[in-house]
Amino acid sequence: MTFAAIGVSYKLLPMFLLSDDMKRSPFIRLTGSAGMSMLAIATFCAMFDPALGRTIFLMGGLVFQFTIAAYLVELFRTYRSRRRKTLELNTSGSLPAFALLAVSGPMLVLALVFHAGSEIVTAAAYLFVFGWLSGLGLAQLLKIVPFLTWIEAFGPLLGRRPTPRLGDLIVGSRAAVWLGMFYFAVVTAAAAIAGGSDWGFHVAVILQTLATAALAVELLLARALANVEAATKRAPFQQPALFFAANHRGNANGSAS
Repeated sequence: MTFAAIGVSYKLLPMFLLSDDMKRSPFIRLTGSAGMSMLAIATFCAMFDPALGRTIFLMGGLVFQFTIAAYLVELFRTYRSRRRKTLELNTSGSLPAFALLAVSGPMLVLALVFHAGSEIVTAAAYLFVFGWLSGLGLAQLLKIVPFLTWIEAFGPLLGRRPTPRLGDLIVGSRAAVWLGMFYFAVVTAAAAIAGGSDWGFHVAVILQTLATAALAVELLLARALANVEAATKRAPFQQPALFFAANHRGNANGSAS
């Protein structure tokens, strides 16, 4: 999942930021493939020799740190050289995910190398899975869902009549609050795991679930065009389906006359 997330963001972020393409893809692909192969071998070996499996797993984890380091350097350069100076919600909302990747990846490997307690290992894994992977996914969905919806609903009408801006499809200030709440809850839950606080973990998970649900509602509102003025949805216009995207070609939305 991490390798896939790196690959997708490697192409999407320069486009969203109006920045140059990232240049270290061969190194990231090589080290990432090597690390993933070693982790797969470790999983197989662990069934027959747990000690050998653990050793190979640690070696694969260490190799993958080079992938993460190169990726983070590329991200820094991409953000720094961007031509779009004002960050949009998806690009600013991804920054905490990148920070948690930088923290949780090495933290997880070091915890295994130095035989840290299970609480520390679990906390690092929690940050990695929910802070990095889930956080990045949620942040990018706040751009992807409105973009696909705008293309489907208003793309055929572009140039034929005024259309809303892409940013009008989602209330960015409100979604930013939910996304910030999500990251806060993830970090709090990981800290509660590391500190052995069951009560703190339960409260943080409830907060994380509520924030995720609120973001899901924001995406549904964007898909339903609930934040767009009714005047922009006058005929000829076809309301997109809530869960399925369609490709309306030609004059499928009718004549502009």
